[in-house]
Amino acid sequence: MEEKSGRERRRSLRIPAVLSAEAAVHIKCGFHSAKASLVNFSRGGAELDLGDTDVDWIYPQSTLGLIFHRAGQPFEVLAKLVRREGTHLAVRFCNLTPGDDRNIQLKVVLMQILAARVESVAADGTSPIREDRHKV
Repeated sequence: MEEKSGRERRRSLRIPAVLSAEAAVHIKCGFHSAKASLVNFSRGGAELDLGDTDVDWIYPQSTLGLIFHRAGQPFEVLAKLVRREGTHLAVRFCNLTPGDDRNIQLKVVLMQILAARVESVAADGTSPIREDRHKV
C-alpha cells in the first residue's frame, strides 16, 4: 500500500492566520485555560502556537474547548489534540453542532479573503483599501 504524504491526507485546505485579531485563541480544558495564537485553520481542525505559555495539562486525545474569533465575535468549538510538537498543537474539531460547522465555514471564508488581500498587497505594494472611498 502506498504511503501518502501529510498534505495528501488532509481533507481541507489550511488557511494561514494573517491578522492578530483573528489569530487569538483561548483554550479551555476542565479548570485550566491558556491563550494561544492561530497558525492555520481549516474546516477539519487548526494548528495553534502556545508561544511562551507553559501548558502541562494538555495530553494526547484531550478534548479542548477552543474559543476563536470571527470578525470580532467569539465562538467556541470542541477539538481533540492530535499532535504536539514543542509549542505547536494540532487539533481536530469534534462533536460539531450545525452552528459550530457554520461558524467554522464563515471563519474559513473570512480568513481566505484576508489572506488574499494581504497576498495582493505583498505582490504589488498597493493597499487593499480603495482610495476613492475616502473622496468627498
